[in-house]
Amino acid sequence: MKNKYLSHFGLWFSLLLLSACGAPNTPQAVTDAFWNAVIDNDAAAVVKLSTLTSEEGYDSFGREWNGFDLKLGRVVIDREKATVEAVLTKVTAEREDQRELTTYLIQRDDQWLVDYTRTSREASGGELGALFGRISDAISEKFDNTRKATEPEIEDMNQQLQAMSDDLARQAETQIQQYSEELSDYLDEFADSIEGLLEDKQGELSPEDQQKLSQMIDRLRTSQQSLDEPSFRAISEATVSAGITQSQLALMDEGVVGENLEEWRQEYHEAMEEMKVFIRELMNDQGQ
Repeated sequence: MKNKYLSHFGLWFSLLLLSACGAPNTPQAVTDAFWNAVIDNDAAAVVKLSTLTSEEGYDSFGREWNGFDLKLGRVVIDREKATVEAVLTKVTAEREDQRELTTYLIQRDDQWLVDYTRTSREASGGELGALFGRISDAISEKFDNTRKATEPEIEDMNQQLQAMSDDLARQAETQIQQYSEELSDYLDEFADSIEGLLEDKQGELSPEDQQKLSQMIDRLRTSQQSLDEPSFRAISEATVSAGITQSQLALMDEGVVGENLEEWRQEYHEAMEEMKVFIRELMNDQGQ
């Protein structure tokens, strides 16, 4: 009970200082207040201290933080960006639960804020979650800004994912199998949808567009087949394949893709959300 009151007091005092000063003085102060808000499940304070824009978007990083104690560690400041190491520990009669997390911050208008997206990846999935997140970012960047060639970045991150330890892969065999089946279903439906478009507009499409769509279908089918032997490598390549296919569809003439593009975009977003759940469950099961 004493720790709970101290936690509330720490959050209240930190926010009071921030209000009095008009803006946070240091990344440490913001990080301290932010994690105390998370511990107290204070969504309003989390929004105030981070890049999160609404309380509805606060997901507590997929776990319960009540009862954790906070200690801050190494601080690195690089111009308008900073990282602060945070150690959250909860001790019960049964076990000690400790999470070592990197808090990412950015400076906006002379005010330090926790970068909620990057910090959320760290809190939800650790190293693997952050890596998947960077793959998703690279794909999204290509989708939103098609003039940037991001394939080398994607390939580099793909290789990093493939380098995950064999030991972790063996421990996570059940989760990998289940998620591979879900991802395979998504790729199958994605390929079927493009195939349906190709058949429906066979007489309207140029030979070039027909070739592009056929190549997309082949890529998705190949990635789907690789998931028959589930592995981190197969999951990584399938995720990248879906993202690049999505971005290539966005480059095609609207008369070709029509209303399908928005549907594909939504389905891809849902697939990425399922990937986040997979990562979170995987890391929780591995005790990370």
